[in-house]
Amino acid sequence: MNVVGVAPKPHRLHAGGAVWRETNCYTDVWIELLHALGHEPVAMLGPCLRVRPEADQWTFFKPSFDDLHTLYGIDVVEANPWRGLLTTCQGAVTSGRIAIPEVDSWFLPDTAGVAYQLAHVKSSIAVLGLDVDGRRLTYAHNAGCHELVGSDFDGLFGLGEHARDQTYLPSYVDMCTPSRPPATDHTAANLAVAMLRRDLARMPSSNPFDEWSERFDAELADVRARMSSDDTAFHAYAFTTFRQFGPAFELAATHVRWIAEHATAVVDTDTDALGAAGAAFDTIASTALVFQMRTAGAVTRNRALDASTWMGPLAEAWQAGAEAIARLA
Repeated sequence: MNVVGVAPKPHRLHAGGAVWRETNCYTDVWIELLHALGHEPVAMLGPCLRVRPEADQWTFFKPSFDDLHTLYGIDVVEANPWRGLLTTCQGAVTSGRIAIPEVDSWFLPDTAGVAYQLAHVKSSIAVLGLDVDGRRLTYAHNAGCHELVGSDFDGLFGLGEHARDQTYLPSYVDMCTPSRPPATDHTAANLAVAMLRRDLARMPSSNPFDEWSERFDAELADVRARMSSDDTAFHAYAFTTFRQFGPAFELAATHVRWIAEHATAVVDTDTDALGAAGAAFDTIASTALVFQMRTAGAVTRNRALDASTWMGPLAEAWQAGAEAIARLA
């Protein structure tokens, strides 16, 4: 049984031409889920503007539940899978809801070459269709909609030889209830303008790349040290740094340009500001990708790296984008 129709192809945010084809697992799931429901996911991307260095990583950006309700009429609550994850997902499908559980990527074939049957990594998926008798699951994850069957189905839900003992930590599950049809782009964009002004007030008060540059050399030294015993150390570091702020600012650029195109609540001066901000945020996204590749090469080949070559342009682009978009506040 399918709870929602599967889109024939991924949303344009995951199509060819993007600098970062994937963002993070939770935001990617919502992009494809909203796309499958007929909504425009670009409207929800304002929180991408708020990313900054946290304790030992960059902000894991994600849509807020309030925004999802305001923009799309979708209520999200946490579900307790007290009868097991499969039963919870069955109940969601039967009642027309959508379960978003955290699962083990070991059993997700779309992660082949990264985690599938290689590493136990938690990731969020959206359950779009479920055939228990056929041991088949249709799900949204990363850059599209996928399907898994057979032993992967058993592993994901802890069935058969994968049955788990009582010490196993249950999955975290979001339960989503759609309540209204898609709005027009103009309606959604006008709602997003007010949210954008809220997000502007929550942007970092100082340049986040200046802050990150002060600790980058120490972080890089730590990654080099961990690489001696863990060859996945750089991958983990890149996911919490480059793979957060790079995609976040690419999505932010798309978000502000989409608002400029569709929102009747903005005026010409606002459109100019949004365009300038979008260009600056695109610079961050493309610079981040090159910076990540150079850092990977320096770590794996044990070479020196002059981070200022990229930190300077990143900081300049963020400042330019922040100053341009502040004209909307």
